[in-house]
Amino acid sequence: MRALAGFTCLAALGLAMPHSAIAQGCTAAIAHAVDRIAGTRAALRALPNGDLDPMLPKTAQRSIVRMKAAVSVYVEAQMACLDSDAEAGAITQALNRPLEPLQCTGDCPTEPYGTAPTFEARRWNGSLVGIVARIGIMCGSDAMLFVYAYDRGQWRESLRWHSAPYADVSGAFEAFDYRISPRDETGRWYVLASSIAPWCSSTWSSIRYAALRPSGDVARPKILLSASDEIYWGTEDFGKLVAEPREFDVRFHAGSIDMGVHNRVWIRHFALDGDKVRRTAPVALSPRDFVDEWIVSPWALAARWSAAERRPALARLHAQLHDAKNTSFELAAIHACAGAMPRYEVDLSSDRDEDDWFFSVRGGQDFMLTDIRRKADPACGGDDLRVSMSTRN
Repeated sequence: MRALAGFTCLAALGLAMPHSAIAQGCTAAIAHAVDRIAGTRAALRALPNGDLDPMLPKTAQRSIVRMKAAVSVYVEAQMACLDSDAEAGAITQALNRPLEPLQCTGDCPTEPYGTAPTFEARRWNGSLVGIVARIGIMCGSDAMLFVYAYDRGQWRESLRWHSAPYADVSGAFEAFDYRISPRDETGRWYVLASSIAPWCSSTWSSIRYAALRPSGDVARPKILLSASDEIYWGTEDFGKLVAEPREFDVRFHAGSIDMGVHNRVWIRHFALDGDKVRRTAPVALSPRDFVDEWIVSPWALAARWSAAERRPALARLHAQLHDAKNTSFELAAIHACAGAMPRYEVDLSSDRDEDDWFFSVRGGQDFMLTDIRRKADPACGGDDLRVSMSTRN
């Protein structure tokens, strides 16, 4: 009965199906995968769900791993039944509709593990389909990404990305997002993916991001870059991604050395040369944010954004400011400086120094630190530009 319902569901969506024995085998595989998900969901629903506890019992850890395996089998079974021209909306419906009877209505509103997986499909570059599967966990959600390409008359999985097994909820892929780049001149593409580490109490967390290429093993993509930073998501802003053939960009809100600012936009922009990744400009939205970024970054990066002729002296000052523990900073003012080339002076004060630090910053977006003085430059004055150079764009 369920197999027949599965076939009827797909037919109602307008998705062409193989005939006779192929159709029956296709539908049977989907029905079997639905049963597998249902069984794993039942085990998850049986878990205790009292106080919000980020630590997962062993039974929850094992059940989440089994659920991910069941979801992988289900997605494969569904994609085997679809034609090359299946639209993203139809694929999304085909994946979600057979699992609708498993979704919570009013019987499990407080159970973190009670919901069945949900799916969202998207077409990329004409020939690729990305599918995100989400499952509920305590204090958040987890996600999986599947990328399929149509090849030799059928959909074949090219890349799969999901979290490793975890003992607490921070290991999950909350607020998962991704982009698939356009193909480069050699026809290659990559995935830029991000996620937040969920927790049960705080809007300060970690953002993890990675650039991935397909490899010979769909479950083990080639990792071009894997990194993480702190993030503030109190405004429900989980970051923005841009993926181009030769560069990619990750932007999100995180802390500032100035406690009065609370959070600023952090920019992680990378150039891609083949499989080699290198961080490049832009690194900040404004001269003030640039000074903030210069101080908190390791010298290996800050040196790239420092004038070559002043680099030895700036290295010593960077070490002094970067390693300042329990120091309260205030980015007090930004003034434009006279001259043909855009130049700004950023006034930094701290509770450990009687005199301020004055940072000379050159450039409009590709900023460069040219000097740090203990006295203001007479060529820099006028209105304080902090308001017009907002850190919260």
